[in-house]
Amino acid sequence: MGRKGSRESVKRGAITFLNGTDKPVLLVLEPWGDAHPIPPRGKGIVTYDGPVEGDLEVEIAAAGRVNFYGWTGSVLDVRHDGEKNCDQHARPERDHARRVK
Repeated sequence: MGRKGSRESVKRGAITFLNGTDKPVLLVLEPWGDAHPIPPRGKGIVTYDGPVEGDLEVEIAAAGRVNFYGWTGSVLDVRHDGEKNCDQHARPERDHARRVK
């Protein structure tokens, strides 16, 4: 059962990231700034869960770095090759969204 007792009120999903390079790539959870290195030829899975009124944003920030931005009330998690790599991170109820210029 989802949050608030309704499956319809929760959005869940996962994005699989395959590092096809010969260098590590950082998957960074924002706004926490937690960086999770994915080794060459490795795999990282970012899972998300939160209210339907938001979306996960993905930004290729620089060579070797990919940022994942949660939305208000969301929870993000990173797994490395199927193993849990970190604690889950909950986006605060108050939105501190990035400003796009």
